[in-house]
Amino acid sequence: MGNIHHWDTENRQWIREKDCEENLSRQIKSKLSILESSINSAKTKLKSNSKFSEAKREEREEKLKSFFSNFPTTPRKFVKALENIKSGLSGKLTEEEISNLCQTKSELIQLRTEFKELMSKRKQEVVLKILHNSQNNTEFLKETEKHKIIDD
Repeated sequence: MGNIHHWDTENRQWIREKDCEENLSRQIKSKLSILESSINSAKTKLKSNSKFSEAKREEREEKLKSFFSNFPTTPRKFVKALENIKSGLSGKLTEEEISNLCQTKSELIQLRTEFKELMSKRKQEVVLKILHNSQNNTEFLKETEKHKIIDD
C-alpha cells in the first residue's frame, strides 16, 4: 500500500511539474510574440527617412537589427545605446514604448530562466530515479543470486 501511495504522490508531482512546464512555455511564447511586435513597431519608427542616401537607410537598418538582437533591459541604458547609433534617435520613441520594451524583455528573460531551472530540476530527478532503480535492481539480483538453485 505504501508503494502505491508513494507512486501516486510522485505521479501527482510529475503532473504538476508538467503543467508548470506547459504554462511557462505558453507564457514564453506570448511574451516573445509581444516583444517581436513591439520591436517591429519601434524599428518602423526608428527607420532612417533619408531621401538622399539608400546606403544610409541600409546602415541604420543594420544598426537597429544589431541593437534589437540584444538590447538593454533598463530604459536608461536603452536610450544611451540608441543615442550611440544616432543623436536624438531615442526621441522617436515614447518613454512608455521604451519602458514596455525593456519590461517585456526582462519578463521574457525571467520566464526563460524559470523554464531552464525547471527542466534542469526534472533532468536531475530522472537521473536520480534511474540511479535509485539501478541500485534496487542490483540489490534484487544479489538477493536472487543467494537463493539460486544450481542445476546440473
